[in-house]
Amino acid sequence: MHMRTHGTLHNCPRCSVVTFSEEQINSHRSQHVPTPEKQQLVYVCSRCQITYSSEDRLYHHMLNAHAQVIMYFCKNCDLGDTRGLVVFEHIMLNECNWQKQSQVLDCSNMGFTAACMFHYQPASEFEYQRKVYGGELRIDSPPGRKA
Repeated sequence: MHMRTHGTLHNCPRCSVVTFSEEQINSHRSQHVPTPEKQQLVYVCSRCQITYSSEDRLYHHMLNAHAQVIMYFCKNCDLGDTRGLVVFEHIMLNECNWQKQSQVLDCSNMGFTAACMFHYQPASEFEYQRKVYGGELRIDSPPGRKA
C-alpha cells in the first residue's frame, strides 16, 4: 500500500538510501563521490563516534559492538525484518510482491538501519488494534523486548 502511494523508488547502490524521485537520488549519489572541495562520505557510530567508510561496516560494528538491533529491508518493496536472512532470501528469490522493479538479484537491493529508528503509525489505529487483539496480526519484537 505504501509503495502504491509514493510510486517508483530510486535506490542508491552504495548505501540504504531510497528516494521517491530521480532528482533526489542523483543529488544523494553525488555525496558518495569525493571532490577537491569535499571529503568522501563517512559513516559515524552514534554510540562511540568510530567512523567507517561504508554503511555495511558501520552496521556490522553496531550489531557486534553495541548489540544494536538492525532492521533489514528490501529496497524494491515494503518487506522489512530484523532477521537479515529473511530479507536476503526474499531478494535472492525475487519475491517482491508489489512490482518486479529490479532485474538485479544481489545484496545492493538490501538496505539496513537501526531498528530503533522506526515508529509504526498505522493508517487506522482502530483497525490496527482490532487486528492485534483479535489475533489477525502478529507482532514481532526485537530480541529482549516485549511487544
